[in-house]
Amino acid sequence: MSEELVLEYLGRDYWDRLVYKDINTGHYYKHYEEHSMHVITLYTTSEFEGEPGWPVKKPFRIINPQQE
Repeated sequence: MSEELVLEYLGRDYWDRLVYKDINTGHYYKHYEEHSMHVITLYTTSEFEGEPGWPVKKPFRIINPQQE
């Protein structure tokens, strides 16, 4: 069973993608909106301005959702 990711919202990158950081590991994750804002799909990334990589299949929780 996978552990839940606990994410902190950091802001938006240059391409307007939402950026999060796992508070336990320090790894970065990105979400970008395609057709629906109702489903959040996270992608791995190596840094704040990095390109999205692979989709994340683990459950996650955002501790400070964006307020924009």
